[in-house]
Amino acid sequence: MTDAFTVVTGTFGILGTVGGITSTITAVHASGVRRHVERAHGASALLNDLDTLPAAHANGTRLITPADETELRGELSRIVRENAAAYAKQNPTPVGFDFARVLMPGYFILFAFFAVTAFIAAHHQKTEADAVTQRVAAGVFLVFALVFLVITGLLHERMLKRNDARRIAGTPGREYYFGPIAEIWQYVAGAIRKRRARQ
Repeated sequence: MTDAFTVVTGTFGILGTVGGITSTITAVHASGVRRHVERAHGASALLNDLDTLPAAHANGTRLITPADETELRGELSRIVRENAAAYAKQNPTPVGFDFARVLMPGYFILFAFFAVTAFIAAHHQKTEADAVTQRVAAGVFLVFALVFLVITGLLHERMLKRNDARRIAGTPGREYYFGPIAEIWQYVAGAIRKRRARQ
């Protein structure tokens, strides 16, 4: 049983590290997205403010000529367009990589495996005390497996609702539950192809 706990602890450590790295990348990505939105909103608000100026001040007063006014509006429009393009590129449809959707079924399979292993080991114990210990451990593993199975179901339901919202809105693209695995495979295959091309 010690070996099983060692495997579980090591697996949690590895998955936790990967999850932490993924969370950090997601936070940095979200911060970058917010900056694009804030810049675009700021430039758009300034353009609207220029349009609401009184006619007497529409073209500026002392320092801004009509040519400068055109340049100013063009620069603000460029900021809106470029940041909108950056936002669209960083947030394609579907939403993107969802690591939790891959982790939860993995956790379910892992704990279900250890539950079955512990139940089988309980029948091969020489003493009743050891058998009870194995059954208790199997029960704990089974509870964890069921919890991760429920979480998997909830994540799947959320994905279906997002897909339904896209369908109603007429937005192209659909999410698939194990889509992240396909994305990883495509990324790795693309990296291998590029490396071979360079060689």
